[in-house]
Amino acid sequence: MLQPTNFPEEPTIIINPPRIKAGRRTVVLPDNVVASLRGYRKRQKKEHMKKGIRTSHVIHNQKGEFYRPAAYSAAVKLAGNKAGIVSLGPHSLRHLHVTYLMEQGIHTKVGQERLGHSSMVTTLQVYSQVLDTMQDEAAEKAGVLCLSLLFYPT
Repeated sequence: MLQPTNFPEEPTIIINPPRIKAGRRTVVLPDNVVASLRGYRKRQKKEHMKKGIRTSHVIHNQKGEFYRPAAYSAAVKLAGNKAGIVSLGPHSLRHLHVTYLMEQGIHTKVGQERLGHSSMVTTLQVYSQVLDTMQDEAAEKAGVLCLSLLFYPT
């Protein structure tokens, strides 16, 4: 977790470990995303060599340093605007990711683990509106099942 200091004369960023054990996790990515990231990293290293930048950070500013949180948020919002997505921020990406997974029928436990929530209850509380919208779909599927059992019993 990045935490900016509040001292203007000492503009540094403190990197803290996750607040909870579940926050330290491995997030599985599809092969095409991994390949894309590897290609990006390879191009980035070449660019770093040309510019004399020494960093292990994948996402960084032009000096190879971590983005300040406000600058990173601004960059994500700008990218969102260019893509036609209004009010996109880093936290919105987390929300969008898990909302999409839940709407695709992926179990809430998977979302909990990907987000680093310590409990599935937290995930269910935060994303309950997604579950509410899934009620109509559940009702539709249950209705089809009931009708098929009533009119086409085996």
